[in-house]
Amino acid sequence: MSTYVPLRHTRPSSCIKIIMTLRAYLDDSGKQHDPVGSVAVVGGMIATVEEWDKLEPEWFAIVCNYGIKEFKAADFEHSRNDFEGWSKEKKDKLHSQLTETIKRNVHAPCKPIGALLPKIKFQCLTAEEQAAWGNDSYFLCLQDSIQLAAIHALELYREPENIVIHCDEQPESKTIAERVYYGCKEHFPAKWAERLSGFGMYDSRKTPGLQVADLVAYECNRLQSDILAGNNVIDKLRATANWLMKYQWDFEHYTLINLKDKKPLIHYGR
Repeated sequence: MSTYVPLRHTRPSSCIKIIMTLRAYLDDSGKQHDPVGSVAVVGGMIATVEEWDKLEPEWFAIVCNYGIKEFKAADFEHSRNDFEGWSKEKKDKLHSQLTETIKRNVHAPCKPIGALLPKIKFQCLTAEEQAAWGNDSYFLCLQDSIQLAAIHALELYREPENIVIHCDEQPESKTIAERVYYGCKEHFPAKWAERLSGFGMYDSRKTPGLQVADLVAYECNRLQSDILAGNNVIDKLRATANWLMKYQWDFEHYTLINLKDKKPLIHYGR
């Protein structure tokens, strides 16, 4: 069983009077080249460091109590891997305990954030435009999710706050994801860039906040996929999406016009 070790933060050396007070965990759901699913999402949750420090040990204890390595929303939904053979009652109980610990510890104005892109819209870009994003909508969604995090760090509270960005450690995109963050730091307007105080990629098995982000991204993906499929989701909204929306979640949506206006902040060439 993995061991939960709380993340520790230090004050930025260039401005020792400022303490980083916000943390955003981000994860993806729906790969651009995955034949399953119609939507690519990067999403997660912004909360204060204090809120995360209360939530994460509780989440980790719940997961350990059920004898699973980590909560992965897609595996949970489809009863596979750690959740294979689980009864509906057992799944409902775990889901209720996990969502309750979020509701108990994370409070407004903190909220879910992210960016979602129907894959077909990305495919409508020219080959040159897709290549500019590394032929992967993940990087576009990540860039806009970091932008939303910076904006909320500036605007959520009476005084601007600093924010650190934490992402799931994925070997195939680790180096590029870090470059995206520093591209944002370099090219964002100063009022946003100054809010970004750090970036890290971590093992989701040992980082409960990334499991929260996985849940948020998955639910956003499911909701948007249902809408694209023409399903009536207003009257029968999934329970998780329903309470997440009560946080007034903020997700970037794309039309083909504003998608073409998006510009990558780093070079994805080989």
